[in-house]
Amino acid sequence: MISARHRAAHVYRLAELGFTAESGVGSVFAGSGRPTPAGQPMTKATPCWGSEAVHRGPSENVSIFHPSICLEIRLAHGIRISRPVAVLEHADDVTFNCTDQSDLPDQVVDWWYSESQADRVSFHVFRYKSQNASRAFHRWAGRTFIAESFLTLTIKNVTVEDTGYYHCELIRGDTNHITRIGSDLTVLVPTSRLEIQPANATFTDGEEVTFSCTANGIPEPYLRCTNGLTDTGTGIREPVQGRSVSLGPLSVSWVDNQKNVTCEAEQHHPLLSRHVIETSVTLNVLYAPRITIESMVGKGLNLTCKVEANPTFTYIQLTKGNVTLLTTNETESNTVIYTRQSAHPNDTGLYMCVAENVLGLSSASVRLEWNCEKNAECGLEERPITVNKEADVRKNDIVSYLGIALGGLGVGILTLWVGRHVHKRRRTQDGRENEVGLVTTSSADEIGPSDPDTAVESVALVDMDDRPPMPLPRPKPRFPKYELSLDRLDIDTSHVIGRGAFAKVYKGTLTEKGKEEPVAIKTLKDNATEEETKLFFEEIGIVIDIGSHVGVLRMRGCCTTHDPTRPLLVMEYMPYGDLLNFLEKCKEVRNGATCDDSIYQLEEKMKYQIGSQVAGGMQYICKQKYIHGDLAARNILVSKGQTIVVKISDFGLTADIYQKGYKRQDPDQLVPYKWISLERLLVNGRCTEKSDVWSFGILLYEVVTLGGPPYPNIHFAEILRDKLSSGWRMEMPEDCSFFMYDCMKSCWKAKPTDRPTFSQLKNKFDNVLLKFFSDYNTVRS
Repeated sequence: MISARHRAAHVYRLAELGFTAESGVGSVFAGSGRPTPAGQPMTKATPCWGSEAVHRGPSENVSIFHPSICLEIRLAHGIRISRPVAVLEHADDVTFNCTDQSDLPDQVVDWWYSESQADRVSFHVFRYKSQNASRAFHRWAGRTFIAESFLTLTIKNVTVEDTGYYHCELIRGDTNHITRIGSDLTVLVPTSRLEIQPANATFTDGEEVTFSCTANGIPEPYLRCTNGLTDTGTGIREPVQGRSVSLGPLSVSWVDNQKNVTCEAEQHHPLLSRHVIETSVTLNVLYAPRITIESMVGKGLNLTCKVEANPTFTYIQLTKGNVTLLTTNETESNTVIYTRQSAHPNDTGLYMCVAENVLGLSSASVRLEWNCEKNAECGLEERPITVNKEADVRKNDIVSYLGIALGGLGVGILTLWVGRHVHKRRRTQDGRENEVGLVTTSSADEIGPSDPDTAVESVALVDMDDRPPMPLPRPKPRFPKYELSLDRLDIDTSHVIGRGAFAKVYKGTLTEKGKEEPVAIKTLKDNATEEETKLFFEEIGIVIDIGSHVGVLRMRGCCTTHDPTRPLLVMEYMPYGDLLNFLEKCKEVRNGATCDDSIYQLEEKMKYQIGSQVAGGMQYICKQKYIHGDLAARNILVSKGQTIVVKISDFGLTADIYQKGYKRQDPDQLVPYKWISLERLLVNGRCTEKSDVWSFGILLYEVVTLGGPPYPNIHFAEILRDKLSSGWRMEMPEDCSFFMYDCMKSCWKAKPTDRPTFSQLKNKFDNVLLKFFSDYNTVRS
């Protein structure tokens, strides 16, 4: 029972809903006006206080608290309110009960759906009048039916879209009042996708990285991300419920190479038991050589130099002073050994092991001295001096090469080699310490006798002054995960396929795993400024950030270490060039020009495929939170697979066209005004996703007219702006379908919010292709 004060409030709520209410002894009865027409949305009131209640006996007062109606009524028949329901997507059917024990033949039963109880808009699901007069509506048509009891509704093959609030209305003709009974439906989706980003787990020693785990599923899974790295960072030790969790930032160390980062997703629900999936990535940590030098000395000499490096070292060198004892370029073994069966006083000195890979140069040293204790045999004794100086390729373009040598007092000093400018040193006449701190001798005999027990031949001494400078380690790649070795590229500088104000694009060849692949290689012109070089690096970063998609030109890698002033951006090669030239060639073929390639006989289906693929690429770019800013046929490239393939590109432009969020056009920059939207013409160039949609409509015009210029009779931006502001739009071109022109017009609506999204445009094109072209092949990534 509810109080009189609350009863008055409920009667007022009923009046708001259009119902009439009468007072009775402890009762409120709700009459009904005309029900909402079948198939039309129904507006409901906001939720009332309380929760659903259950009454089990007939002819007693029952309180029903429901978002669409709150009332206390005397019921002639018992009612059971359905409770919340959970089912598995695609695996289950769901049945709702609108249980009323009456058997009145003139009852009408309506079922309604809304996204939640609080939602003010409902959609008609099903109406029952009789066995021969029932109907399902909207997406429920064809998969809903009434059981023998017309108060039971079953929905077949439920999906996530069916999640929401369902209620039935019993409309009794004799009493002219409505009973409403509701139930929440939750469709469960077992987690099937668990991803770790970044998926490419190649890093450089010392690099900071943040891992993220994302998963699908309903209910949202509990996620945990764990790692066995040296830097445990902010590891998620307790599961967190949600779609995504992060781990980091972590400082990746060389000791973390081949260790794993693991993500686990677990869903908690009785229908799912304990549903757990797990995925992991194995780290590939690149680092300069790590060297360990070990000695076994006494009467003999045994030096072992062990090297760890990733990627593998290019050479290992063992030296004594300034004399090379061993050099190996073999990468099969990471160890070199130097032995002498009999030690000699001349074997004393500083021994150094040096190794190099593409990331830098490293060294480790040990010092041996001749020791003759009283009443003991003489022999070598180790006095280690360990220097494991890795080339610091993260700080400066100038990399120091550290040499360690013995001075007169046995103190090691460092020798700095900078580029090719090495100062010459002169040796003192009496063989004492020279300016570089090395003791030099004039004869190889002073190293030790040339007995047959030595493991290597004696090597003539080379003065440090006469040795060529050590090669500088390469600078650290700007984008190590995407860095390509220059020797894998063959650039054809005679074949220019695109150019801009400060960049050119050449055709080239990339060799990978013994196979050659044609590529497009973009680089700066010879006169590029420092600022243009900086912008070029930013462009590479943007292409990487946008990522890979079937509708966007794919990056194959970059070269940034061979010459910091001339970076290379390597992209996939599209043999048919840009879409504008392709369309113009198609027009020539249509007008009678001969051509052996059938792709230039542009069929109607191919026009729809171009629209679908460009819309798909732009849908992805928008999802990455970028806008294009200059979408036009000249910036789309063409290739051929099973069907025509087009991809969004920026080759040949004078500026970086991808912009995060939106940008304002530089007033001094040339604007392709016939492709930009009305609002950009009016407010000095604000770029948004919806301005890209406008440009997409112009691109469709180019496709339909086979490269025809938009607004062919307008030659000034001011005239175009005024005509578009007045509501004028281009007429339907010749040989243009109503569908194509309808898409163009929807893209050219004055209010950006009235224009479709790229997702909607892609769906439109795909639906037409699937409906009218039975041999339609979608292009998949």
